[in-house]
Amino acid sequence: METTPRQETYTQTQNQRNPVFLKKQELVHNIQRSMLIRKLVKMTCRDEVIDAMVRLENRHGKSIFQLSLIVNEVLSHTNEYEESTIRTHISARMCAQAPANHAVVTDDLDRVGRGLYKLRHGSPK
Repeated sequence: METTPRQETYTQTQNQRNPVFLKKQELVHNIQRSMLIRKLVKMTCRDEVIDAMVRLENRHGKSIFQLSLIVNEVLSHTNEYEESTIRTHISARMCAQAPANHAVVTDDLDRVGRGLYKLRHGSPK
């Protein structure tokens, strides 16, 4: 069944008022923007991990994730880094509770349990 231009306008107006539709549109826009940035700028492993954590938070509505889930999310968006590199960044370089055994360390993540990490909000993105 084909829609008339008047029906399409009505549907568009209804969608513009629907908060679920607007949230979905916002997420699609953010993903498209993220993909464009990834093409234009070389993302560091740290950037990829932070991006993955934000995507997971948006998708699942929670902020604490298992190490394996974060690693899989990064690997699903890029093949630039080995799994071991991503794990090291999460558990050692980016974790505020990890000892400073590396030349460059940041405190982007909190370890909240064994193998569980949370993004520290307010960290640079």
